[in-house]
Amino acid sequence: MGIILDHCHPRHLDVVAAKFPELTIVAGRPAWPWQSEMISIMLHKPNVWCELHGWSPKYFTQDLKHDLARRLQDRMLFGADYPLLSYQRLISDWRELNLSDVILERVFYKTAKRLFQNLGFNLAKRDHN
Repeated sequence: MGIILDHCHPRHLDVVAAKFPELTIVAGRPAWPWQSEMISIMLHKPNVWCELHGWSPKYFTQDLKHDLARRLQDRMLFGADYPLLSYQRLISDWRELNLSDVILERVFYKTAKRLFQNLGFNLAKRDHN
């Protein structure tokens, strides 16, 4: 259908992340079918983060599920693909991974908050009177 899958390979992010280590890169989607390669890049490039929209977590590889709860728990972000995937379904599927509430809180909220604060976004609540 005209899509060249090689253009989606995370090795291209690896090159950019290495050449521009001060650049924060947020990869979209869980890098299927190259999840192991994406994990490797994230382990070696602290400026690369991953936002996990477009997939139910029940389809993540075992490697991704493992590192999501361990070495990469502070650089993985929840993402939705609403209305394709409902929020109810995604939350249910995430809970089925049996991750701790601490990890889920990081993935759903805290990691994104820290990322945006590091990028200089002011996330303070504003008075909208």
